[in-house]
Amino acid sequence: MISIKKMGKRFVLVFLFLVFLVSSASGIDYYVCSDGSDSSGDGSLGDPWQTIQYGINQMSGGDTLIVKNGTYTGTANRIYNVPSGSASQYTIVRAEEDW
Repeated sequence: MISIKKMGKRFVLVFLFLVFLVSSASGIDYYVCSDGSDSSGDGSLGDPWQTIQYGINQMSGGDTLIVKNGTYTGTANRIYNVPSGSASQYTIVRAEEDW
């Protein structure tokens, strides 16, 4: 017979595994804004980075880079070398709004 104490430990281990699995399965959303800062921004909605390529360089597979409305020019705003995602967890670079 399995004791309640052992079942509780197993439940906690399974629960922690599932939490880890869910948290690792969802990527991070990062933001870029033309008036953000690559040197002091953290890529959050409230403190975005300034250039698209800097944002891409901070990404891991499965993350999303959201480009806020603005004008982006120059080589620092080209989209290249985006990290690979997977079939179940795409890496995405997208505009904040359509058009």
